[in-house]
Amino acid sequence: MESEKILEDEFKKFKKSFFVITKNFLLTISFFLGIYCIFFKNKRDLYLGISLTLLAPLAINAPIFIYRRISWIREKYSVRILKLWIGISLLFLILSTSGAIYLWYIPIEFDLYVHFIENFLASFLIVFFISIYREKKKGYHFSAKKAGWLIFWCSLGIAILWELYQFTCDKIFGTRTWYDPFQWILWDTISDALLGIAGGTVGAFLVGKFFWDKILNYFKR
Repeated sequence: MESEKILEDEFKKFKKSFFVITKNFLLTISFFLGIYCIFFKNKRDLYLGISLTLLAPLAINAPIFIYRRISWIREKYSVRILKLWIGISLLFLILSTSGAIYLWYIPIEFDLYVHFIENFLASFLIVFFISIYREKKKGYHFSAKKAGWLIFWCSLGIAILWELYQFTCDKIFGTRTWYDPFQWILWDTISDALLGIAGGTVGAFLVGKFFWDKILNYFKR
């Protein structure tokens, strides 16, 4: 009971932290920006509006509820694991939103930097949380080498699936997520996928070679 109280106090302290206050502030901005895109923008953007008002808060906050309710995660991993998820998710939100609103429509190829960064981070999170579940089931995490390779293969799959997802959304919802006003569409697709794979490759090498065990130890209690 005493250890449970310690964990509960830690979680309450986390919820009152400046980190969570900042998260809530950014999600509030995201919500009102989404409302603007749905109802007040000259050319309404339902896809972006729904993403900002519903999907972003759900994706960022859901792990907090999961962490609170699954005891073995709380017992083995500190609230740092929530800060990792929230921090990366907010970075995704900031990069994608700033791109969709303005930066994708100016000739600086901002999209390439986004693919390079986000592809690796998404792949890392997938492998990291699968490894946590594996440790629960089998008693040990992925080795550093295997984690690196899995991050690479995930980045390859995400790079391809993301372009297909954008193309499908454009066809179904009439969005322009697959469109680049400054590039031939085929080259835009290839360059986005290649930069995503490059980001995953670089990240996979660094994590697998130098940081995997340090990362696991950092988040464990």
